Amino acid sequence: MIHAIIADDDPTLLMVLRAFLEETGKVAVGGEAEDGQACARLLETLRPDALFLDIHMPGLTGLQVAELATAMDSPPLIAFITGYPEYAAEAFRVDAVDFLVKPLTREHIARTVARMERASPRRAELLGELQQVVARLVRDGLPHSRPLAVKDYEEGIVRLVDPLDVVSAERQGRRVVLRTSEREFPTYYSLTQLEDRFASHGFVRVSKHALVNPVFVDYLIPCGDGSYDLYLKDEHRTVIRVSRGRAKAFLASLHT
Repeated sequence: MIHAIIADDDPTLLMVLRAFLEETGKVAVGGEAEDGQACARLLETLRPDALFLDIHMPGLTGLQVAELATAMDSPPLIAFITGYPEYAAEAFRVDAVDFLVKPLTREHIARTVARMERASPRRAELLGELQQVVARLVRDGLPHSRPLAVKDYEEGIVRLVDPLDVVSAERQGRRVVLRTSEREFPTYYSLTQLEDRFASHGFVRVSKHALVNPVFVDYLIPCGDGSYDLYLKDEHRTVIRVSRGRAKAFLASLHT
């Protein structure tokens, strides 16, 4: 049985989608949401096998929820729903990811469920494909896709962080900590995902473990071995080591 969450801002469509999925006898709908933030909360608590996401929802878009989902330890399979087939339909034609165009039909839902069943054995491989699709769509600038969705564990909500407010990202154990000038957010994004996402904003990889926004660099102190201690303009006066192998490229980037 596939345990799923469904999300769409049209309550009638949610009712139809639930009925079609449950008619297959292969899907149990454990939760439904009418906006992206509610879906993200369900995602955190229910840990589903599959997500059926409307691309355009208030709060967080389906793409932003997908970014949160693909960063999880055990990510769900994802099918996107839209009323606009021109939104990169072909980009979603990977084995475990479907692109459902409204109005939904029983036949299309049944095919999507069958595809998800076949996808389960090669889930890790397909996750990589999905992450590439989501990253490509974000880079292509689909509406409202620029802010980064992060979980605020203190407030118990999902926040949208403007990349221009990000000071650095640093791997700490299994998490990557995203810093703004005032806050820190532990995330499940990888540094590679964030490097791709922030590349257009001038972010630079300074070591295997850290990425920084040069706008927030205060000063650097040579360590004597070709590496540098980099001091950032944030509330915590964060210090990040610039590795010897990346120092030359980083210093050059400050002059471009």
